[in-house]
Amino acid sequence: MNLKKAFQYQKAIKNIMDELVSGNLGSSAALLPAKFCEVKDIHKRSELNYLFPTEERNYQDEVKIKKSLNVQGYELPKLLKIYSYLAVCRRKLAQAIADCKNEMQIGEEKFSYDAAVIYANDLRATLLIYEVLVSLKEEERNSVNEITFSSNNEKLSAEYTVTTVTKPLPGVVEAAKAEYNRIRAYTAGLSDMIEAAALMSRLNPAAEPAFPITANLDYIYEHFEELQGK
Repeated sequence: MNLKKAFQYQKAIKNIMDELVSGNLGSSAALLPAKFCEVKDIHKRSELNYLFPTEERNYQDEVKIKKSLNVQGYELPKLLKIYSYLAVCRRKLAQAIADCKNEMQIGEEKFSYDAAVIYANDLRATLLIYEVLVSLKEEERNSVNEITFSSNNEKLSAEYTVTTVTKPLPGVVEAAKAEYNRIRAYTAGLSDMIEAAALMSRLNPAAEPAFPITANLDYIYEHFEELQGK
């Protein structure tokens, strides 16, 4: 299992754990407490009999059991074991991933995996700033100002145009363009090395989960006993 596959497993396990407990899923979460309660309505119609003392109307109490929210029929003890099992799988993956990352030496600088990813992300963020600097050009914008004055004891007002000229300082665009091209080329190369390192890496085989990446909660529930034996 390489690092890229390990990341996919991490996401897959998180999705299954969300199926179990995520509050974002509302009534869909498998471990929702309401799914493990019986709800019944007791219709005490016999209380109406005092209104109709004759035998013609004799109301009886009725109990109606509401449909269970646990439509999959999951058993709680098994779900709890599955959650613990998945948490262990995730912990083993996290440890194996950390060990693998720290052993990596990416590029001439021999970055660890995390250091390389952080550096590449930071450089990509600066590219956004350089793009704006490279696009700077001389621009003119006209606005109108009003002036009020007195003439022969009469207040008058007049308008005049204000032309605002904005232009980059000498050398700014050229410097930004040169740095933009350098960082873009370096970041592209670093990103390729990160991808290659992730694909060529090898994690501790013991950390690879026994179930496929495409597994969901139904799959884990159905195959849980055999998965525990692996």
